[in-house]
Amino acid sequence: MNLTDRFIDNVYAFSQLDYSDELLIHAKKCLIDYLAATMAGAKEYLSVEEALLQSPLSSGNASTIIRLNTKTSPAIAALVNGISAHAVELDDGQRFGNIHPGAPVISAILAVGEAYGLKVSDILRGLLSGYESTLRLACSIQPGHKLKGFHATGPCGTIGATMGIASLLRFGKEQFKASLSAACTSASGILEMIEGDTQMMPFNAGKAASNAVVSAMIGYAGFKTPEDALGGRRGFLHCFAQDVKEELLTDFTDSYCITNYFKPYAACGHCHASIDAALILRSQNQIPLESIKKIEIQTYKLAINGHDHTVINGVNSARMSIPYSAVVALVKGSAGVDDFGEETIKDRSILDLVSKVAVSENDSLTRQAPAKRMAIMTIFTDNGVFSETVDYPKGQPENPMSLDDIIAKYYMCGYSAGVSESSLNRVKEVILGDGNFPVSELMNCLL
Repeated sequence: MNLTDRFIDNVYAFSQLDYSDELLIHAKKCLIDYLAATMAGAKEYLSVEEALLQSPLSSGNASTIIRLNTKTSPAIAALVNGISAHAVELDDGQRFGNIHPGAPVISAILAVGEAYGLKVSDILRGLLSGYESTLRLACSIQPGHKLKGFHATGPCGTIGATMGIASLLRFGKEQFKASLSAACTSASGILEMIEGDTQMMPFNAGKAASNAVVSAMIGYAGFKTPEDALGGRRGFLHCFAQDVKEELLTDFTDSYCITNYFKPYAACGHCHASIDAALILRSQNQIPLESIKKIEIQTYKLAINGHDHTVINGVNSARMSIPYSAVVALVKGSAGVDDFGEETIKDRSILDLVSKVAVSENDSLTRQAPAKRMAIMTIFTDNGVFSETVDYPKGQPENPMSLDDIIAKYYMCGYSAGVSESSLNRVKEVILGDGNFPVSELMNCLL
């Protein structure tokens, strides 16, 4: 059997499992966390998403767009919700794969599940299969995939979300293979989209979700496929990777869908260790900001490129900046959505401190990555030197956010986005219940 067939065999078998309570609870955490990030992102991207929906291509009424008070086709709903989910850097991630699985996977399966009239229990099955596929694929090709310039959330998210839909709709193996083949040739997403004051980075996630819906349509129709779209000499892995850990694709002994992290801060995951260090230093010391002469942040190599800038030219630039993220946490004691807003990123007292930050590679931290995403923050002042090292920032599996933490984040984002408490309560009840509620009941509360 070729690599594609072996991968599909594993995904198919995983989709047929009787999932443990641990996996189902984790899936519910992922779904609640996704909705938190998506509500916050929909608020921030409201104007461009409303303009997008004015296109004559945005037709249909089967699937809900969260917080835009409208329904559209599954592919467009997946696109817009995927953009919202990744818009404010609050969505989940996985450090070994350098990927955000929830934005593409959950956006796609919610849109399709609602259109098909499925139940929440079906969504959880599709979510777990989609996560397992996405994370295994991303982990098998990193770090070379990122070093080639790809944003794994796009390419790997396309394929993983497609496998999630195939599991959701209980495709046969030939339909799985056709869907995978379509996803392989649809997959794309480049890291140049994070540069500067851009709104294009979350498009990688939205496009992946939308492409997954279309790829699953191809699979459903039963298009004839190449033998090995994944592992062939001109297949996905050859085009998108340098070195491939094939065993992650052919042996599903250990579950990967529970290895993701959740975000307490509205910044790129590479910034989180520095944010935690800043918050610890702030809480344990009284450091007069005017006494700070310079700040040094040492971290691992893969975190630096695209994240060490001290010139902040927009909201998204701030979210990608280790210097800004650390300083705003040090100054304000928080790193939420508002701390990366238009008003805060123009605060001269914050920007003056950002200009004093130098980010550099620490060889020891590089050797420990990605098992640890570490940072050492050292503040030099007129009154002394203060330093803190963070191994596992808050939200990583080794320092997890609890279900209560994620629910608190969900309510915070929901209130900020203007969702009523009664609607938020009902969505939570539907997700945490026995799974027999229709997806539409959940989605109708979030229009």
